[in-house]
Amino acid sequence: MIGPGKAFDTDRYFVICSNVLGGCQGTTGPASINPPTGRPYAMSFPVFTIRDMVRLQKMLIDSLGIEKLLCVAGGSMGGMQALEWAVSYPDVVRCVIPIATTWRHSAQQIAFNEVGRQAIMADPDWGEGDYYDRKPPSRGLSVARMIGHITYMSDESMREKFGRKLREKEKFGFDFGVDFEVESYLRYRGNQFVSRFDANSYLYITKAEDYFDLTNGTGKLNETFRKVDTRFLVISFTSTGSTRAISRRRSCACCGASTVMWRTAICSRTTGMMRFWWILPNRAKSCAASSTARQEWRGRHRIRQARKWGPPYRISATCHAHGTGDFHVIGEIVEPGSRVLDLGCGEGELLAWLHENKNVTARGVRSPPRRCGARSGEGFRCFRETSMKAWPTTPTKPSTM
Repeated sequence: MIGPGKAFDTDRYFVICSNVLGGCQGTTGPASINPPTGRPYAMSFPVFTIRDMVRLQKMLIDSLGIEKLLCVAGGSMGGMQALEWAVSYPDVVRCVIPIATTWRHSAQQIAFNEVGRQAIMADPDWGEGDYYDRKPPSRGLSVARMIGHITYMSDESMREKFGRKLREKEKFGFDFGVDFEVESYLRYRGNQFVSRFDANSYLYITKAEDYFDLTNGTGKLNETFRKVDTRFLVISFTSTGSTRAISRRRSCACCGASTVMWRTAICSRTTGMMRFWWILPNRAKSCAASSTARQEWRGRHRIRQARKWGPPYRISATCHAHGTGDFHVIGEIVEPGSRVLDLGCGEGELLAWLHENKNVTARGVRSPPRRCGARSGEGFRCFRETSMKAWPTTPTKPSTM
């Protein structure tokens, strides 16, 4: 994704990638040396948040003399940081690409993280975090990573990849060795992670994820995004683990809580979250990422146009039809009686649902299929209806906008 001619084109853009605060691969963390003591910080390292990570990144670009960033992009916890950038420094960031992320963890996500932390702290080798001059808590960290990987994949993707296939044998061993392919996969992932990560960093970083709440506890995304003048491309996946699926979908909708310019790419293949960049074909990846950065100035113009219509007006464009479960997620941020514009509305199912359940005044824009003979310049067809029941359900000749 990063390099000459790729989505993040290094012939065109200057790319900054820093390790996060509390990490173990560059930036100060629990494994770093505490100058007064000459020993690693370990558990004396202060607890930090996603906002602290972003504040440190802002200090970095300030030290480099950079006043504005064209784009901030990140996946999972990196997506949390991208959202935080937009809210904390809206005048610095021109566009944001949060990928497979959420605006705050659900209770179940916090629960899985806590089980992982307890696995590390229950390892006798952890020693209250003071293990740097002896054997690290490899068993506990490996189990924590295995738990994490289960949440990264949906049941469907695991069934497709592993099923109940046996690992290099024809029958069960009836012991506690490795019988199934999925067991072997989880053990491999766990052992691989131990060789490159610090257990204390895992504790601190997962806690930072759990503390993250873009609304600072208010739950009012509308107010959080009210003053944000940033363009968004939200990339989400319907096929990640069930513990994250709803919050992933809601993260797609959260940017619509204000009059910001936003687009969504919702992918529904069964590949897990840990491989999200490989879900999209190369052409789609370039359209999704690089076009967002290169066309940012057009997005700012559309923001100004949208605000002429007056709040609360939503702008959205999606590359995948929403299911009825997503309608309820989107409905949570749409105020009753508000005005809604849906770009790429299909047959208007979402707008019809919002009209019926939220009594909204709705507009929808869609592009007719090529087989309808639409010529360049005929582009879109536009609907403006006071009653969604009057919407046509069969294709008609598109009108020029």
